[in-house]
Amino acid sequence: MQTTSESFTPIPKDLIIRGANIVFMTDDGSKFHVHAYFFTRESVYWQQKLTGHNEPHHPLSKRYTPNDPYIIQDVDSRDLRKFLRVFYNTR
Repeated sequence: MQTTSESFTPIPKDLIIRGANIVFMTDDGSKFHVHAYFFTRESVYWQQKLTGHNEPHHPLSKRYTPNDPYIIQDVDSRDLRKFLRVFYNTR
């Protein structure tokens, strides 16, 4: 009996973008080191959550690091990874 082996590259659990200034963490523990600018520029929700203001271009109100990430609840890491492809070419 012949077996076929498929070659695949495992997707790393964490996504680290050079120059990132915020770390998000999903329920499964995956961490996403990204630029807060994309979130605060495009969304009043994220402006309020991350800066405390309702307009872009304000500094983050808190520093979210790998040891103290911003926890994103009820978002699957695969879905967040797909969403981040809008901003980053992560393939």
